[in-house]
Amino acid sequence: MNHEQQYIAVIPHVQEVIVVGAADLNFWRAHLQRADLFPFNANGNAQITVSATQFKWSGLCARELVISLAVCKRATEDARDGAYLIHAFNASRVLAFAERAFFQTPYAWGDTKINAHLPASVAFDDGAGARLRAQMLGASARLRVANELWEGTVFLPDARNIFFGKLGGQTQVYPFAATDEFEIQTSNRAPVFEWLTESRFTPQEWWVRTDATHARSKTFKRI
Repeated sequence: MNHEQQYIAVIPHVQEVIVVGAADLNFWRAHLQRADLFPFNANGNAQITVSATQFKWSGLCARELVISLAVCKRATEDARDGAYLIHAFNASRVLAFAERAFFQTPYAWGDTKINAHLPASVAFDDGAGARLRAQMLGASARLRVANELWEGTVFLPDARNIFFGKLGGQTQVYPFAATDEFEIQTSNRAPVFEWLTESRFTPQEWWVRTDATHARSKTFKRI
């Protein structure tokens, strides 16, 4: 479905580092029951993306960490019907507040630093004990480079609202090597990191974009 006319924000020149990984299907089946959704079954695993971005919006410099899950609307779990926004953080308190107040999205404040040039890295700290660090250390051969584009529905955890998103750009994809590092420290303020740990999230690939474009619609009631 083309939602081009509905996009209220189009952000060019986004730097983005994504860690794509696998997690336990049963954990996320149980987690999604309240949202009336199912995790997409990717070869026996749920598929989670941890995306760190850096961009400018309305003159503000923003750095985000967004954690999402590929989901289905049917129990067959065989079609990607969209992404479930588990949780997100913005290094700007103003933008984090605006996301919560105006779009009903699950944003909180958290400081994210990214390096979208090789070797790629992500570092996150919420100031209350939650931390995440991903560091590319291995010299793995690139799997592919292509102009990737994702466009679809983003389901919000309140189970009542959605928005439509589009993101993409030239993407370099690398395997997450055995020598690469991924560390999580949990806190009560940010249970998403505990969920990643409990569901045994395992990084599989790096997706790196130095000049991506992101777009989003306003928030709609889910039908």
